[in-house]
Amino acid sequence: MSVYYTIYSLTDCQFCKRAINLLSQKNIPFLVVVMDKNPEFMSSLKQDVGHNTVPIIMQQMEDGATNFIGGSDDLERHLSELETADGLLAKKAIDLYGRNNGTN
Repeated sequence: MSVYYTIYSLTDCQFCKRAINLLSQKNIPFLVVVMDKNPEFMSSLKQDVGHNTVPIIMQQMEDGATNFIGGSDDLERHLSELETADGLLAKKAIDLYGRNNGTN
């Protein structure tokens, strides 16, 4: 399975909806876990990750590892950093193979 995100949320949480919309717009796979009916789980999760608000967003890696991202603002920063890194890698590949330096 490829990389995907898990959003632990509450039904009426605007920040949760913002994170869901962001991943949807970017066609990034995600799973939503609504914690409205299980406050004990929500409290335990908050304590485990050291994050006191929702959403709590986790990145699930291909190797099974889980990375804590944070909340919706953290997700925006994370995705922006990934896009920047992808752009830099693409530029380095172009530079390495001489695609933009007039040698083609």
